[in-house]
Amino acid sequence: MRMRFCRSARRCSHWTVARNSVEKRISSAATAAMVGLSVSRTPLHIWRGKVRCSDPAINAERDNRLRERHGVRLDRLDAKAIRDLEPNLAPLYHRGVLFRDAYTIDSPKALAFALAEAILKRGGTFMCGEARGLMATQAGASVRIDGHEHSADHVVIACGAWSRELAHRIGDRVLLDTERGYHVLFPSAGKLLHRPVCHTEYGFYMTPMADGMRAAGTVELGGLAAPFNPVRTRVIRSAVATLLPGAGEGSAEWLGFRPSMPDSLPVIGAAPSSPRVTYAFGHGHLGLTLAGISGRLIAELVCGRPTTIAVGGLRPDRFNSVGWPRAASQG
Repeated sequence: MRMRFCRSARRCSHWTVARNSVEKRISSAATAAMVGLSVSRTPLHIWRGKVRCSDPAINAERDNRLRERHGVRLDRLDAKAIRDLEPNLAPLYHRGVLFRDAYTIDSPKALAFALAEAILKRGGTFMCGEARGLMATQAGASVRIDGHEHSADHVVIACGAWSRELAHRIGDRVLLDTERGYHVLFPSAGKLLHRPVCHTEYGFYMTPMADGMRAAGTVELGGLAAPFNPVRTRVIRSAVATLLPGAGEGSAEWLGFRPSMPDSLPVIGAAPSSPRVTYAFGHGHLGLTLAGISGRLIAELVCGRPTTIAVGGLRPDRFNSVGWPRAASQG
């Protein structure tokens, strides 16, 4: 499975999806502000050393020019400008880029609970339990939750990294894997930074949150069953001590599962095996970013309306059983 995933990975563009997510992302930021969350912007990427032919900043500049062609606003910074913005960072940088059109919130959990409350007020209900089975018929679909069957006219599978197993239950094989990301919370460092900061040499973000500073990142294609790898968090702790000397001791550590497809695009579309099931998963590192446009697309698909953007390139069966891209069916 993992070799097929890697072989199928290819350079691709998120621009069509990302452009259409801007309106929904700003709406999400406004929602966060209304529920009392702190909404910030302008993440910062920094690089160590002067530019050389092999410097990562060279590749980053190529990417930044591509971003600008697609309307992304950014500022290129020298070392003094970085120091003025983030004086608590160790001076291990020579240049950086400030992204003007990115938003972060200080408590994704609080936002999720606020959205859940809004759903309840509109008549929705929640059921706690583990979904272990999925069945589809001509008349509808049912989900087995903690041993009990729950039927509906239509079912949307949006279970992140756990979606592949449910899809398999109705005969759909989706080339979904898990990019495992590691997190360390530094509870006394929440005020040391004013924005998310990524030192590209280390490959993770340091982000001020409601409960401290969260250092999170790295990529590990490890699936759902492999044990927690403490080497990953030791590396993060060591790097934070180098980059942000006043951060203090890290406390909580945890592992998150990013559901990812080889082309870095999500799966959004009807299940190949049943028109009564729709898939919405595989957003990788961009779950919150693409949540708004994904919700709109799913609502349009379930209701039989034209979609805001073409979703053929996001279909669940775009890779065949051996991992090669499959052409869309005609007609």
